[in-house]
Amino acid sequence: LESIIASAGARGAINLKEAAAQLDIPLLADRPFFRELGIGGAVRVSDYSTTGTVTSFEGDARWLKHYGFSALDVPTLSQGVGA
Repeated sequence: LESIIASAGARGAINLKEAAAQLDIPLLADRPFFRELGIGGAVRVSDYSTTGTVTSFEGDARWLKHYGFSALDVPTLSQGVGA
């Protein structure tokens, strides 16, 4: 069952202030088994007039073993699964 309820249009204003930063740190490059190795992170702080402050963040690590292959080698159609 699905119900659609009409409502009156909303009025008012929402104020938003945001700040964001991102950092990328290469650790190794063009070495055996490490074409690229790096870490990174980002943070965002949002201040909404309706709900307050929200902070979100993320971190990542990258490892590229060889040209054309990533840390999670996914089989291609020509290789097949388990090849």
